[in-house]
Amino acid sequence: MDDNHPAADDNHPATGDNHTATGDNHTATGDNHPTTGDNHTAMDDNHPATGDNHTALGDNIIAVLKADTSNKRYAMTGSNSYKDVATFTCDPGYKLVGTSTRTCQSYGTWSGGSPACKIEQCPTLKPPANVIMEGTKSYRGVTYFSCTRGHTVVGAKSIRCRADGTWSNRVPTCRAVQCTRLTPPRNGAVSGSNSYGDVATFTCNPGYKLVGTSTRTCQSDGTWSGGSSTCRAVRCPTLRGPTNGNMRGSKSYRGSLRFTCDRVYSLVGAKAIRCQADGTWSDRVPTCKAIRCPTLTPPENGAVKSSNSYRDVTFKCDPGYKLVGTSTRTCQSGGTWSGGSPTCRAPKKWREDWRCGQAFPAEDGNPAECNLGGLKPCCSNAYWCGNTASHCDCKTCVDYRKTAECRNGYQLLAQTCFRVSRDKKNNDDAQAACEKEGATLAMPKTRELDVSLRNWVSKFGKSAFFWIGLKQVPVKIWQWEDGSHIGKHDYKAANHNVVTATMSRVTTTLPQVTTTLSQVTTTLSQVAIKPLQLTTTPPQLTTKPPQMKTTQPQVTTKPLEVTTKPLQVTTIPPQVTTTLPNMTTSLQQVTTTPPRVTTASQCSKLPPPGNGAVTGSNSYGDVATFTCNPGYKLFGTSTRTCQADGTWSGKPPTCKIVQCTSLKPPTNGIMRGANSYQGVTYFTCARGYTLVGVKSIRCQADGTWSDRVPTCQVIQCPQLAPPVNGEMSGSNSHQGLMYFTCDRGYYLVGAKSIRCQADGTWSGHVPTCQPVQCTRLTPPTNGAMYGSNSYGHQATFTCNPGYKLVGTSSRTCQSDGTWSGGSPTCTAVRCPTPRGLTNGNMRGSTSYRGSMRFTCNRGYNLVGVKSIRCQADGTWGDRVPTCQAVQCPTPERPANGDKRGSTSYPGSTRFTCDRGYKLVGKETVKCQADGKWSARVPTCQATRCPKLTPPANGAMTGSTSYGDVVIFACNPGYKLVGTSTRTCQSDGTWSGGSPTCRAAQCTMLPPPSNGAVTGSNSYGDVATFICNPGYKLVGTSARTCQSDGTWSGKSPTCTAECRNGYQLIAQTCIRVSRDEKNYDDALAACENEDATLAMPKTKELDVSLRNWVSKFGRSQDFWIGLKERRGSRDSWEWSDGSRLDDHDYKVRYYHLCAVD
Repeated sequence: MDDNHPAADDNHPATGDNHTATGDNHTATGDNHPTTGDNHTAMDDNHPATGDNHTALGDNIIAVLKADTSNKRYAMTGSNSYKDVATFTCDPGYKLVGTSTRTCQSYGTWSGGSPACKIEQCPTLKPPANVIMEGTKSYRGVTYFSCTRGHTVVGAKSIRCRADGTWSNRVPTCRAVQCTRLTPPRNGAVSGSNSYGDVATFTCNPGYKLVGTSTRTCQSDGTWSGGSSTCRAVRCPTLRGPTNGNMRGSKSYRGSLRFTCDRVYSLVGAKAIRCQADGTWSDRVPTCKAIRCPTLTPPENGAVKSSNSYRDVTFKCDPGYKLVGTSTRTCQSGGTWSGGSPTCRAPKKWREDWRCGQAFPAEDGNPAECNLGGLKPCCSNAYWCGNTASHCDCKTCVDYRKTAECRNGYQLLAQTCFRVSRDKKNNDDAQAACEKEGATLAMPKTRELDVSLRNWVSKFGKSAFFWIGLKQVPVKIWQWEDGSHIGKHDYKAANHNVVTATMSRVTTTLPQVTTTLSQVTTTLSQVAIKPLQLTTTPPQLTTKPPQMKTTQPQVTTKPLEVTTKPLQVTTIPPQVTTTLPNMTTSLQQVTTTPPRVTTASQCSKLPPPGNGAVTGSNSYGDVATFTCNPGYKLFGTSTRTCQADGTWSGKPPTCKIVQCTSLKPPTNGIMRGANSYQGVTYFTCARGYTLVGVKSIRCQADGTWSDRVPTCQVIQCPQLAPPVNGEMSGSNSHQGLMYFTCDRGYYLVGAKSIRCQADGTWSGHVPTCQPVQCTRLTPPTNGAMYGSNSYGHQATFTCNPGYKLVGTSSRTCQSDGTWSGGSPTCTAVRCPTPRGLTNGNMRGSTSYRGSMRFTCNRGYNLVGVKSIRCQADGTWGDRVPTCQAVQCPTPERPANGDKRGSTSYPGSTRFTCDRGYKLVGKETVKCQADGKWSARVPTCQATRCPKLTPPANGAMTGSTSYGDVVIFACNPGYKLVGTSTRTCQSDGTWSGGSPTCRAAQCTMLPPPSNGAVTGSNSYGDVATFICNPGYKLVGTSARTCQSDGTWSGKSPTCTAECRNGYQLIAQTCIRVSRDEKNYDDALAACENEDATLAMPKTKELDVSLRNWVSKFGRSQDFWIGLKERRGSRDSWEWSDGSRLDDHDYKVRYYHLCAVD
């Protein structure tokens, strides 16, 4: 071929695959010059060109288009004349690749290249999780779906690629196999999901323990792994009760054990402990500790038989003393003693005649006896305490005192006889007057005596003073008149003279009585001393005396004369001379004629006392000494002297066997024996008690026992362990009972209680707790049974294949020996009737091995199996299928709009437009049974708003389409009133209202001080400033209101204009006159110039004026406008009558004139 006969190329196309270009009946060719190319033949009238299917002939120019007919998926329309257009289309399921039209050109060739029809390809599918997919995506290709293990298909199991390149259905999903929901165990819970692979976790409530596996897994076949779990109540371990105590309670969860102790023991630790959720006790077992009370102090003149253990103590008084209060106190459970402490009270009286005779009973004491002289009462047990036989004060008995009797004129105060003399005397005369009466000046050595004496003398008036028996030794230390130490008194001295009593005197005399003194305790406090005076209001005397033992006054007896000195008693520590209380002594001289006395040189030999011995000689003046054998005690004087008359002094003593203190038998015990020297006391305990200590003790020579009294302790039986699966409570003390009980589900085999016997053994054995047994159960017909019949065990029931259990699948053996629940039965399996097939029908049988068939209504496709079979477990062998509606192709969403609805038959899709757009077409289209829509998809056209008019003196910019914004502005000097923008809304209306342009306004200008302003404040207006007469404008005289609402320039000020000779200072015209004048003349001179004296009322003017006049010299003074206020001195005001305020001017000031 040459240039005039071109071969087919891109400008001379041949037909493409599955396409045929056709004209009305012609094929354009060259004149008599055939052109051939691939699939093309050019020929003239004599040489026709043939194609596979078509031949087009033209009158002049013919173009031949040969189509590929290999798959016959083509069509072509249009003529083949010059400028004719050939249009290519593809069969359903094929897609045009290339241009869809070609034009016959002037030189007989077709424009463009040949298109092709390629088979439609559906989009590549992405399988969801757990989905297995296989198949092809070409037109009419089918893709099949299945699931991984443990999952089932939800949706179509296969979909087909349609002619429009879309899939016939959605890709299905794989849903995990669902296991039946598990029931939580009783007293427990189960958590987790029931999908394939999920794990269900079992937990128990607090106080319960899981029995069985804690987890179960949902398997691929829809069943759970493992078996059922149960929750069993927690039980805490059995505890041993505290020694010497008891416990009672429960060991189940939240149960508590309470503890108590036996008498004489106290609980150390928690009173109760609780069984916790983890099977442990909340605290340790407490202990029982023996109660101990504090040691008691014996009462004065008494004793206490005490112990700090839990028992009674006994109080006893010395002979002659009476117990006041309870004789016994008990140590209580709280470690405290019952009652209060008793006291021992001394007797108050003895024989009035002071003579000896037959023994007689004394009030509140022991009977008295007489000594050999028959003069003084003595202790009945002959325990001599003094150094002579005449002094019979005893350790174990008390003084038998007689109430003091005072002579006439004396009065008893604090067991001392007093008399007050109103005769005024000096100290020496007062002391001498007391001595004449056989008395002394008062010496108040005890607090009681001091207070009583002061109260008494105060009756004579506060101005009365009295002497007392105080004196000063040379070392300026004060003593009582009898030489005894003043103790803790602190008397002060003045002028080296101490006046201690009255100008009169207080005399003290002793009664005619011999007194056995007990301990005297005296504490002396401070006493203020005035020279020559002591006020009758007594200073307080606090008496805390040191303890003193006072012996009886010694009486010296001469054969012919008895001289009694009852005024002094020698006291042992401290060495103080003490005036005896309660005695009135009449002194008299007794002259007796001495009897003739024959003095023998030898006394008779003294026999030794029984169980004793005597040593010494029997010549005149010799002393015989008596002693007793071990275990015996001397009663009487231990020595006797051979006297001049050949008789022995005193009485013969005796040796009495030593007596140990009386014993009290132990509590719950018995004692027998003697408490004399070498006597043995034996102890035994009552039945049920055992002796703790020695069995016997002996009375020793020193009157003490060889050992302590033993105690009787209650017999304790050995501690027991509670039976397994049971509890016990009670006491292990003698005669105590121990009770036994079994836990729930167990019964007692043996005695319910045993007793602790006297020999410390139990009366029986600990019983046992055996589990309860239930009757054996019979398996159901067509079924079987597994399990035990013991308490707590379960019997499980199952049915043969094809049978279903009706009733509970398990029964539990209960604590009362009965089974829980009722007996189940096995009935023939029937599968549940499937729910009606929506949009379809089903028919068949629900019996075991029966089948059910399914069909769908028109417009619906069956998804799933066509039939299902009833299985042995009463479930269907497959899921019930569904009838899925026919799907219409998904419609496109309109531009600027949206769609919502269903593509399934007989659903519909509703179309809407975005704001600002209007729907053109049908709003709703329906999916029909043939899978086509009832109408075309509508379109959305934009909304437009009406045009706006610009405001007067303003302008606007913007468009009128939906969402467009129009902006308003005003000309210079005008201000926009209203919104500056308006928006075209979706409903075709404008937002807001039309604004206007208003002329600008400036703020009103204030006039200057001492001036004025004129003019308006609108845009372009001019404000003009002027000053008052006498003032000058400083600054611009006019300001213009500008377009932005502000004034041009700055505001001027008005400044005063001073006349000749005056100068402006601080906005005031001032002139200084050097002419010397007085105030009135200066005031008049200023007034003549139509001015006033300067009144610097402001700080600025005052400072400026002072600085100015200082130039004339510091010695120059000037008048200013100050004057005194009328009717007020030293109060000032200004000359014009205004107040001075805080100025502080003095009288001398300036001479100056000023113009305001």
